[in-house]
Amino acid sequence: DFHFANELLNRDINDHNETEVNARALVTAMHLYDLTGDPSYLDWGIRYARVVMDAQQIQRKTEWNLPLHGFFYESRSKRRIMESFHRCDDQMLIQGLAMLIRAYPDHPEAVKWKESCVAYADYLKEISDAIAPYGILPAAVYQLNNAEFAGIYHEGDQVGMPSMEEYNAQVKQGIPLGNDFYLRRFPVAYQFRGFHAILIAKAKAAFLLAELLQDHSLSEIATRQLEYIIGYNPFAMSTIYGEGYDYPPLYGAYAGDVVGAVPVGIETFENDDEPYMPMQVNATYKEIWTHTTAGVIWLLSKIFKE
Repeated sequence: DFHFANELLNRDINDHNETEVNARALVTAMHLYDLTGDPSYLDWGIRYARVVMDAQQIQRKTEWNLPLHGFFYESRSKRRIMESFHRCDDQMLIQGLAMLIRAYPDHPEAVKWKESCVAYADYLKEISDAIAPYGILPAAVYQLNNAEFAGIYHEGDQVGMPSMEEYNAQVKQGIPLGNDFYLRRFPVAYQFRGFHAILIAKAKAAFLLAELLQDHSLSEIATRQLEYIIGYNPFAMSTIYGEGYDYPPLYGAYAGDVVGAVPVGIETFENDDEPYMPMQVNATYKEIWTHTTAGVIWLLSKIFKE
């Protein structure tokens, strides 16, 4: 399966998915290397890592009000900063590099792998106080008039695809950085709203970096993302059914109320950039989702390990 996918990789890569696809391929190659010891997988992992690192902003953006660095672009062309609004696996950007460092610490490129991880750790730390007092990590940096709608998978035929006007209206609600760039606390989103997956992915990355860099402050940042999901949020309610206080019933269609289920998550209202959780029990915000439920289990496993 790996070799089959590898042969098709270049055919399906574009300016929108190059970084994400190579990050997934890197993690896959390293898992296969760990399982088999076959050095060819390690070689492939090193190749994928080069693509991922070439799509990272290593130099600080000194022209911004907050001179961030360490975030990733969608591709090596660096036309658009990487962001997610529904499903999210941003931790893979770092996970594969961390696996490479452990597998081949003496490799000539190991210094660059470590530099990439440190830069992303800087990014997480420097945005971690942007949403006081909750300490959740902002979604991403967005640029006005720079959006790609082709890959949005909702009923565009029936309701109309998003417009650049709608995108810009949401971006402008974020924290101004300068030069048409804004740091959005929550993702720019359209039909699919609810953002636990974005928090969970960043929390995973923070835990992985905390272990790699031996930096407890990153563990604290990661834990705070889970606390928001369990109850440390503006609504003072847990979103996990059966856990914590004031948890709501969730939308599970045929499943009903499942103890331990985690929904898609707290959303935003229209173009706003602040938490919003409607009372009605409906998709997507209160919909039970295996992606977020599994993510919470992953985070808990890291906390118990510590």
